[in-house]
Amino acid sequence: MADEQIIKSKERVRDFAEVYTPSRIVKEMCDLIPAEKWTIESTFLEPACGNGNFLVEIYARKLKLCANEHDGLKALASIVGIDIQQDNIDEARDRLKAMYLEAYPNCNSFCKWMLNMTLRNNIICGDSLTIMEKWATDNNMRAPVIVEGANGQYSFLN
Repeated sequence: MADEQIIKSKERVRDFAEVYTPSRIVKEMCDLIPAEKWTIESTFLEPACGNGNFLVEIYARKLKLCANEHDGLKALASIVGIDIQQDNIDEARDRLKAMYLEAYPNCNSFCKWMLNMTLRNNIICGDSLTIMEKWATDNNMRAPVIVEGANGQYSFLN
């Protein structure tokens, strides 16, 4: 891990503030999430996912909870990643696909089709802020504000 790549180029750092979080730090940050939040269905959004370091760690933890390939798809469907660079999206999708296929090498063609559709729909190229603004506009809302309630649940206020 000492030679883990945290930047692709100085230009990308300058132009997009692109710096990858090292896997050791990703693991430490994920360890801070309470155990009860780690379910197959718990939704995770990574609004600047890069090439998928957080997505991969989250999916690895969820895969440990899966009993079969259908659970593996359900776990993957609860993970959303957005990045502004298409090459990062392609790499993140490839990494997640490889994880699923390694966990379920004998999955049928329908599961493989669902895998590809889920990755195409949930790991997307775009600007997270623009996407959120469009979502708010499309739903006749002001830009939403995310707040944590006393019970630890997050909600949107508009």
